[in-house]
This record gives sequence, structure tokens and C-alpha cells, in this order.
Amino acid sequence: MGVFVSRIFDDLLSGAIDASHLSARRLAARLGVTTGWLYHHHGSLDGFLLEVAALGARHLLGLLTDDLYASVETLIRFEKDHPALYDLMFLRPWGYLDRALLDYSAGDALQHVWSHLANMAREEGSVTPLEDADAIMVALHGAVLLGRANHHGPDGPSGDASDRPRRAVFHILRRMGGTGSRFDTEDPWLA
Repeated sequence: MGVFVSRIFDDLLSGAIDASHLSARRLAARLGVTTGWLYHHHGSLDGFLLEVAALGARHLLGLLTDDLYASVETLIRFEKDHPALYDLMFLRPWGYLDRALLDYSAGDALQHVWSHLANMAREEGSVTPLEDADAIMVALHGAVLLGRANHHGPDGPSGDASDRPRRAVFHILRRMGGTGSRFDTEDPWLA
């Protein structure tokens, strides 16, 4: 990772910049380089941003623990504390970027986050840990986006908007663990 990639990662992590700063022109101006430099050294804006996303994924992986609840809570807190970085890592449409580049760069780092969740799901008794890790991430992302849009279901809000990601993920954990698991009786977030 280059010093410029690290600088933009640090700026996103600290909140010094937001998603509106992630254009080639604005990034180049912030770094004191030309847009041509970005393209020459990273192939495209997406190439540069993928390196930033990969650094973010490695940072996030370092924050996750061996406890599934704590790791989900970390993911929720990460989105709330670093929304622009979260969006870059998980929600950015990468456009025409070659899939091999995505897999090679941020994809590898992000895959470790999924693998970590799958391993914890397996330890909690999941018989389909990869699918459950996907379901946890989909529920988390969906609840985050609904919360940002302040969208509620047909019956109105179901508790505090900040509880939506927790509730969505807890329903996945309850299904995953089955009857008699700690998820069948324990709800540490909403108790």
C-alpha cells in the first residue's frame, strides 16, 4: 500500500473526508498530485479506491473478535462511526472494473471478513456457515440502508432505528442456532 492510499484511508477513518471527496479530481487535489498520476499508478480511480477499501477491510478484520455478538456489534459500530469508509468497502458499485482486479485487491481482504463470520457461525452450531455469514452481512447491510433512509415497514418503526441492524442479524442468528441454542433464548442487544 502506498502512502497516498494510507492517507486517504486515514482521512476516511477519521471523518476528515466523506464520500463526496472520492472523485479523481478531489482525491488528486487532496494528495497534491494530478489525476494523471492516479491513473498512471493505479490504472483508474476504482483501482486506487480498491486499495483503500482493502486497507479498510484489513483494519476491520483486526477489530473483529471470536465472539459472534461482539463482531456483529463491531460491524454495526464501524458503519455508524465510518459511514463513507463502510460504503466504499461494502456498497460502492465498482462499475466496469474487471472482476479479477476486484477479487485480487479488496475482494481478498473483504473475503477474510466473511470467512471470520462463517467460522464463528460454524462454532455456534451452524450447519450452513457460509450461507449464514452471507445472510448476516445481507441483513446488516439491508438494515443499515433502511435505517439511513428512515424507511419503516408497513407497521411503522420497530423500535429505535439503531436497533434495526441488531434485530435483523439476531433473527438470522436465532434461525442459525436452532432450538436449544443460546440464540433461541438469549438476545443481549434487545433484552
